[in-house]
Amino acid sequence: SIHQTTDLQVYTAGQMPSEAIRGAVTWWRAQLELESKNLSKKIGFYHPEFSGCDHTGIYLSETVQEDFRMISQSNLIVAYLERDELYGTIAEIMIAYSMNKQIAIFIDESIKTEIKSSEFEENSEMVNSDYYSEVYQKVFKTNHSCPCDLMNELEPIHLNNYWFIIQFLKLRQPDTHIQMTNKTDVTKDIIKYLKTFTK
Repeated sequence: SIHQTTDLQVYTAGQMPSEAIRGAVTWWRAQLELESKNLSKKIGFYHPEFSGCDHTGIYLSETVQEDFRMISQSNLIVAYLERDELYGTIAEIMIAYSMNKQIAIFIDESIKTEIKSSEFEENSEMVNSDYYSEVYQKVFKTNHSCPCDLMNELEPIHLNNYWFIIQFLKLRQPDTHIQMTNKTDVTKDIIKYLKTFTK
């Protein structure tokens, strides 16, 4: 947990910029910096970037070390999962978890797995077995289907390829903030979350 201070240092985890230029940041990070200027406390941001780029190649070891250093110096990590297969972001979240950092995860609605079967049987509170099967096949990627505990706790935040890490954090670090968002609202949602530390 974070002690109330005049300064908050935030690491923004998520997709890297498409250009390997030092100082380049993605659209949502630029927007976040701009909108955070109106908050009552000064917030500093660390953004992952390509280090050691001299246009002859990127030194990945430097980039990884730099990210590790920035995460260790942050109070809070804010992750935006805007597409599938952001494995670097998952690694950053786990580094932050291992350092006992406060974590907030924002998941884009566009990556939510669509489940066509209705959750409950018609005119009943019984869970529809087709719903179970579809979740197991599409989300858990297995044909084995059973009414396990996770199915009872299933929320929209679980219906994507990141379900395991999300459930892990819900169990191991219950104060992790996890919410669905979209490209229009993501910076507004993150700012709303950051406001809770600037009162």
